[in-house]
Amino acid sequence: MKPTKLQSLILFVVKNLGYPVGSVELAKILYLIDVERMMLAGDTVTGEEYTRQKKGPLARNFGKAIDSMMGNEITLAIIPTNSGISKKSHSIGNQPRFEPELDEMDILSVVRVCKKIEGLAPLNLEKLAYRTKPMKAITDKEAKLGKLLIGEKVDLKIVSPHPILAKWRANMRIPEKPDPEYEEHLKHESEEADAILAMLGKQIHF
Repeated sequence: MKPTKLQSLILFVVKNLGYPVGSVELAKILYLIDVERMMLAGDTVTGEEYTRQKKGPLARNFGKAIDSMMGNEITLAIIPTNSGISKKSHSIGNQPRFEPELDEMDILSVVRVCKKIEGLAPLNLEKLAYRTKPMKAITDKEAKLGKLLIGEKVDLKIVSPHPILAKWRANMRIPEKPDPEYEEHLKHESEEADAILAMLGKQIHF
């Protein structure tokens, strides 16, 4: 089975969180990872379009991806909560048909988000998602209109990339006639980008 990037990300996250995770929380984690990836690399891990739903941002194919993995890569469990109400949560399955296919930048994005959400209660995870630039743009619009914009597209393209990494990516466009001065400039920009990546956590460990 050839997984989609969304399926790969879901499996990787569920596998490495170390605890059962509910659908709503998982959906927000995936969103935060794609926002993080936009900041670092100018694109998303999943390539998914997100829409504003009642409980927050949701990848358009999230439900389909979860359903296709159920009973194989993912299992569903009913666990109690602190409030005494049981909820459905996802754990890693025992019959995986594929391994996650993610690159280093994908995994770096996951690592950074997992550090941010470590120990967060679901409510605080929700606040973190709503504080992102794309969701804030929607909630500001909702405040003016006085209603929820359910189904509204969440525009991840408005996420501002890290300035040094963005500059480095732009300078990777090789001119038709490279010259020594430009090559030295490009080398300097690459070194700056490497330093930023190292600072962000280039050594990836789960």
